[in-house]
Amino acid sequence: MSDEHVRELERRWREGGRVEDEAAWLRELVRQGAFDPGRLRAAAYLGHPAAVAAVAEPPPPYGPAPDLQLVEWLRGLARADQPRAEGGGAPTPLGWEVETRVALALAGAALTRWEALLGSDVTDSEAAETFHLLAALVDHAERAFVSRDAEPLGVLRVLALDAWQATNVASEEFGHVAGTCVAGAANHVLLALGEADPLRSWGLREIELELGQVFGGFERVRATAARDVVPWALGRGDPVAKGVAG
Repeated sequence: MSDEHVRELERRWREGGRVEDEAAWLRELVRQGAFDPGRLRAAAYLGHPAAVAAVAEPPPPYGPAPDLQLVEWLRGLARADQPRAEGGGAPTPLGWEVETRVALALAGAALTRWEALLGSDVTDSEAAETFHLLAALVDHAERAFVSRDAEPLGVLRVLALDAWQATNVASEEFGHVAGTCVAGAANHVLLALGEADPLRSWGLREIELELGQVFGGFERVRATAARDVVPWALGRGDPVAKGVAG
């Protein structure tokens, strides 16, 4: 009977596409132990409407000022899977993965925006060398994150150092911001896999205001991250693994 009820709830959502139907389905999956409540909370933290409606405690507001919203949201990413009452505890492996995936998503999106701004200059401008270094870094960071193999990790360590150096001297403003996003994501992957100094800063937390400028504020930063991370959180595919395999 319970399986039939779950299937009926899923059918209603897929046929009608209503947020309340998806929320009812997700709640029932969690109630029956068929879905990790931490993943549901992570999807809610990323702003997925049905997940927000389904969790017992929706994510809190992040303050009235857009810049402060982004600051608070970034700082809470590693605990996005935890109930609000436990939000001050140490990050869990799941929370750490959420944060790393957000770093990768924002790094890739920042590079895409920079490439569009460069246009034809991406092949012959002074910024081209830095851009292509950062593109290689994103690729190796994703491969290292998915495979956990020694070879991409070794390349990633070298590229991450080169990227930090190139980003620090980048004269083009958007390139500097994009580079910091990418280098920070690569360092976060290394840190997540136990390959980096845990005291070294992530990078994204150092440029909260710049991230808001690049993507157009807190809501767009969150939406950009959610496009890649929510499907994984809800068990509907892994965009990072798919990109690496493709």
